[in-house]
Amino acid sequence: MKKERRHYLFLKRIFKPKSRDEWLSQLQALDIEIGPVNTPLEAFFDPQILHRQMALEVNHPIKGKVRQVGIPIKFSETPGEMRGVAPLIGQDTQEVLEGLGYTQERIEQLRKAQAI
Repeated sequence: MKKERRHYLFLKRIFKPKSRDEWLSQLQALDIEIGPVNTPLEAFFDPQILHRQMALEVNHPIKGKVRQVGIPIKFSETPGEMRGVAPLIGQDTQEVLEGLGYTQERIEQLRKAQAI
């Protein structure tokens, strides 16, 4: 068995019997600086994330309101803004290929070949 696998199994046997929150409570009682590793859902509702507006609701054209990561850099005089959601798969393909110099004929060939 590989060394890394043995270490993993050793640590798993130690940590598995207790939940994350049980470990946090026990280690904090020992005055050890520790914090949780949040799930993505927990992270979106973390008080610090909400305070810094790092989780924003935006309107998705198909899914309706969705939460996504906000703008990480905050400037007091030139705040960033969300202009929309990420494009759907293939939404900008035509524009990108045209910008790269592809002809309309070549783009149609790529579509017929299901390359795009």
